[in-house]
Amino acid sequence: MGMDMKILETVPLRCANTKGFTYLEVLAAMLIMSIAIVPIIRLNAGAMTVASEIEHLTKVSFLAQNKIDEVRSRALGTNASYGFGVDYTESVAAFPSPDDSYKYTVADDDGTNIKVLNVTVWFDDDDDDVLDSDEESVSLDVKIANRGTWL
Repeated sequence: MGMDMKILETVPLRCANTKGFTYLEVLAAMLIMSIAIVPIIRLNAGAMTVASEIEHLTKVSFLAQNKIDEVRSRALGTNASYGFGVDYTESVAAFPSPDDSYKYTVADDDGTNIKVLNVTVWFDDDDDDVLDSDEESVSLDVKIANRGTWL
């Protein structure tokens, strides 16, 4: 019996060569990681919002430039249905698909010798055909001279 007692006294409760983690250590590590990951996820969501806004602004700028070029070429053209004397004002209209979420207006001051055209393009986020203050937009102006009267 004396020998059995000695063996029990020298064996530690946890062996020194045991590998692995206890449940408490894993739980603590998961808690620390979850606290660290929350700000990273918030940053990612914010970055995606900014990327979406930049994409809309880029597309709006491109569409506005194309629209102003189209109206300018019609105003300077020789086609009977176009020309300098035509009023190019357009109320809210949508671009063809796949850009139908983008809307535009064209304003024409109807000048006699110099025509001022304004094109406003925006991403209609709520699809109400109204340019709201929180929607990305671009407004371009162009002045066109009536070349026919000065020749």
